[in-house]
Amino acid sequence: MGLLSCILLAFTLASISNALSGQYVTIQPNFRVIAVTLGSTLKLDCYLDGSQGSFPSWENSSSTQIKTFTMKNSIYGSTLTIENYSEIGEKIFICSSENSKAEITVITVEETREGDHFYYGNKTAALTCAISGLEISPKDWLFKNKSLSGDKKFKMENSTIIIDKPNRDDAGPYTAVYEIKSSQRTFEHQCVVEYTAGPLVMDMARSRNLEQGDDLKLSCEVKGYPQAVIIWQRDKMNITRNGTIFSEYMGYKDGQIEIKNVQFDDAGNYTCTAYSERFGNSSTKNIIVRVKDPIAWVWPLVGILVEIALLAIIIIVVKLCERRNKDSLSEPPREKYE
Repeated sequence: MGLLSCILLAFTLASISNALSGQYVTIQPNFRVIAVTLGSTLKLDCYLDGSQGSFPSWENSSSTQIKTFTMKNSIYGSTLTIENYSEIGEKIFICSSENSKAEITVITVEETREGDHFYYGNKTAALTCAISGLEISPKDWLFKNKSLSGDKKFKMENSTIIIDKPNRDDAGPYTAVYEIKSSQRTFEHQCVVEYTAGPLVMDMARSRNLEQGDDLKLSCEVKGYPQAVIIWQRDKMNITRNGTIFSEYMGYKDGQIEIKNVQFDDAGNYTCTAYSERFGNSSTKNIIVRVKDPIAWVWPLVGILVEIALLAIIIIVVKLCERRNKDSLSEPPREKYE
């Protein structure tokens, strides 16, 4: 009984010591198993809560890219970064301290991705994202966070999705969702593949007529993926932010400009150009802006009134001349006296 009591007392004291120290290790991402694409960067954060100035350490890793950090509330951490991850299969990474440890299993996913590009006249487009070396089953395809299951425009065939009669609105990143079975659990993995399209600036109005003091707002609608860079010009000169308000429009930075209290020198030929650095091409549309005097309508009226006044004067003068001639003809001839 004496030996058993000593063992129980030692265990109790150890438990109390651990509880008082309050140290426990957690790993982010907070999953038991994660998937990493072959050749990508693996980054794991380990947190040690209640540390007395010591940092957690990583086991089973030869990476030299380990950085420690300190947070508030006595939380110490260590970040493990492995670039161009090349481990094959499953590998367990362990983060530990003196009294606690946590582990995470990393599974390597080898992806084969094949995108497509939009051209006028395309009847279909095919995107492929295949995963090899694992037990997988396709689950869904997503576009703009929306499931494409049941959409007649899209046809799913194993690791490929086919787009029927594609257009620029269909351009963007597509996500293939797979279920992967590992030795520990089943989890989801997302594979992203792109359907690209060159930039196209949509048609604008040909012209805008404003009066001095009005506000001018011009918007540039662009389609295509990846997003192009928008450049605004007036009379072939780049528009600066001095007096011009640039804002986002339909997800495009600087897609809209606004000028308050326009003046005569704000008139001109405005051009919106969408340039794609990736494809090296651009699309352009322009609009002519005219700025008129707010009382410009008065001058035609003044001209009409002046014309009427001149016409009246001419009529009066003509009438006076006719009357004078008539009076001169009706007078009797004067007698001549010798």
